[in-house]
Amino acid sequence: MEFARVYKEGIDQLVQVAGPAPLLHVHAGLGIFLLVRLLATGRRSTSRALQAVIAAELVNEALDWLAQSPGWTIRDTASDILLTLLWPTAIVLVTQLRRRAALPARRARAAGAASRRAGPRRDRPSAAERRTIDARDSRQMAVGQPRVDPAVGAVPVIVVG
Repeated sequence: MEFARVYKEGIDQLVQVAGPAPLLHVHAGLGIFLLVRLLATGRRSTSRALQAVIAAELVNEALDWLAQSPGWTIRDTASDILLTLLWPTAIVLVTQLRRRAALPARRARAAGAASRRAGPRRDRPSAAERRTIDARDSRQMAVGQPRVDPAVGAVPVIVVG
């Protein structure tokens, strides 16, 4: 109980120096979120940062309740929670939406990489086969020699030099 009172006095002094309490809730929420996001690693670091903001805000509100039991109101608490969690939650939602939007492209890239690892595709010639075909075609392209164009069919094409 003594800790809650000292905490509340410290917060009241901070409000006098730094500005209105609602603004401090916004700044504290973003500050905690960014700090944890910076220190955390891995795919879930954004979610962990939001969880840290939620935990810090719940501790703050519990200490507020302990320090000012008779003067505590649910309306002030709800406002404090909303202001603290607003921007960190928005950042997490945008991050998740962007990740989900990029998911089909990532899956397609992964499928393409898997098929390349599986070996050459047989519906088109490999690089070595293309070099052989190109060399054969260039030998056939000598002036005056007939060449069958595969796009046209069996009609011979005579190169005129």
